[in-house]
Amino acid sequence: MLKKCVLPIALVVFLLPVGISIWQVLSFTHGILSYPFDDAFIHLAIAKNIAFHGVWGISPHAFSSASSSVLYPLLLAGCLKVFGVWTGFPLLINVLAGVILIVVVRRWLEKEGISTIGQLLTLLAFILLTPLPAVAFFGMEHTLQILFDFLFIYSFSEAWGEKQELNWQVYVYGALVMAVRYEGMFLIAMACLVIVLLKFSIKNISNAILLGVVSFLPVITFGVYSMSKGELFVPNSVLAKSTTPELSAQGILQWLTSDFFNQLYFVHPTVGGMAIHRLLLLLPFCYLIFWKSISNSPIYRYILLILTGMVILHLLFARTDILYRYEAYLIACSIPILGVLADKYGASLLKTHLPKAAWVAAGLAILISIPIVLRSKACFGLMTQGAINIYEQQYQMGQFVHRYYDETPIAIGDIGAISFFAHAQNVDLEGLANLPIAKARKYGYRTPDFLYNESKKDGAKLAIVFDRAYHPFLLNRWYKIATWQIPNNVACYSDVVSFYAIDSVDGLALLTNLKAFQPSLPRDVMVRYRN
Repeated sequence: MLKKCVLPIALVVFLLPVGISIWQVLSFTHGILSYPFDDAFIHLAIAKNIAFHGVWGISPHAFSSASSSVLYPLLLAGCLKVFGVWTGFPLLINVLAGVILIVVVRRWLEKEGISTIGQLLTLLAFILLTPLPAVAFFGMEHTLQILFDFLFIYSFSEAWGEKQELNWQVYVYGALVMAVRYEGMFLIAMACLVIVLLKFSIKNISNAILLGVVSFLPVITFGVYSMSKGELFVPNSVLAKSTTPELSAQGILQWLTSDFFNQLYFVHPTVGGMAIHRLLLLLPFCYLIFWKSISNSPIYRYILLILTGMVILHLLFARTDILYRYEAYLIACSIPILGVLADKYGASLLKTHLPKAAWVAAGLAILISIPIVLRSKACFGLMTQGAINIYEQQYQMGQFVHRYYDETPIAIGDIGAISFFAHAQNVDLEGLANLPIAKARKYGYRTPDFLYNESKKDGAKLAIVFDRAYHPFLLNRWYKIATWQIPNNVACYSDVVSFYAIDSVDGLALLTNLKAFQPSLPRDVMVRYRN
């Protein structure tokens, strides 16, 4: 009876929190769907411009490489083109991907022959610790990333562990891994390393090269297209947010002698950063504990090896911060293998070793996992309130700009909602959609003078920014007109967003427009005008 209930229970645990959050958000916003991150609107903006203007960018006027996913904007663009503009497509795609992911994981657990209760507990841990409902509700590409990463890791390990050969599915999954998000390069790199190092031969080198070429084909294609448009090979977001060393002798030397160890060994001062570091302990710990049990199971060894390498590469080269989404794929892909090992070999471990020592090991594993649990709790806390925050701040900014400055360039820090609702070629002060600013951010010369000159050069008439994100030397060169403040902020960079006129002659019109728009704001948004 329980066996038939495992999948329905798992789906309810996934869908119920999503449904509750949707209901709560729509009740507050009077039927307007919002997301906990402005980034969901970045994807929607790019998708809309692809679908209706044939332009990959946040505006219909010019190409801009503002997304770290090649596949997701195209998928959204197809939906918008066929069914029309609807902000619910990101959520719909993520929910469908989440359901497919749960079914796929359940089938793998069944295939590995673990008990019914083991399947249920593993699925619940997978859903609640990722946490899958929150990741899906974020409305971005991370649910698809987890799905494709899981399919690749487990199909690759099975194919190479059993026959030392790769089937066509592995190559397809590899291409999808890279197409959905650039962190997929960590996974592909580890798979190629496993092929070459575990049995060094000409044949294996050829297999690794072929897997790498096929997997990287989507991003190579996009990179060539991006360069043909005058941009870099990699998206601006990858350039700005990655922790790669500066490509100079001094930069590489500093990275090898200092930054390498800081990134790898020092715990990042966020719950997400601590969770990844705990995985770096938990995965090798489980490998050692179950060493004898999996000595004849190369599939499990490959999975653990690949996951451990992915964690190391992510710590060295990718981002960990308070957003909880960048590391979700690592946690999600680790839980199934840990659940299988615990269910298949945990009982025998207790019998064949000193019971006290085994229980100490189990207790240590639980202790190591505490930051992962805390991260999940914090991530769930973003769902409803975060979406309300974005509605009260970013969505309202987008509506204001659409109403009064639809074709007017604006200097902005968060480009998502404004770009989706308006049509101007805006100045992205964070560099996600502005290559010169992305380079300045990456290499440390994004000075107040630099940002001021970029804003003037691109014809910006006003600036909508978070004051604490920029130096006073920049803000004091503009003319502050008003601020909006939202309550209970958990998702926006700041609860206060400021409106500036770049030139004094535009100040009166901005003040008039802000006062005219004020009745449209939610009641709990506090508006202050500068005297």
